[in-house]
Amino acid sequence: MKQIRAYLNICVDDKAIAKTIYNSLIPEVESKPSKERGEVYLDLNDNCVVLNIYARDISSLRAILNGYLYLVHALSNTIDIVRRNT
Repeated sequence: MKQIRAYLNICVDDKAIAKTIYNSLIPEVESKPSKERGEVYLDLNDNCVVLNIYARDISSLRAILNGYLYLVHALSNTIDIVRRNT
């Protein structure tokens, strides 16, 4: 079966922020009960969090990608709020 792939690099200015995003995404990557729709691999390279997404079809890829983009967006908003209030 041919797989659809997506590579997402999330690069930030601060290595500590990249590590925070990486650590926040680990539970989501590890908690996937079924690899039927796709698989996600997570890596941290300097100031970039790298997501490698493999899916069985385009709709599965879109669903997985949207889920992770939503989480990264929520993390980004939370980090901005914490920075403003400290």
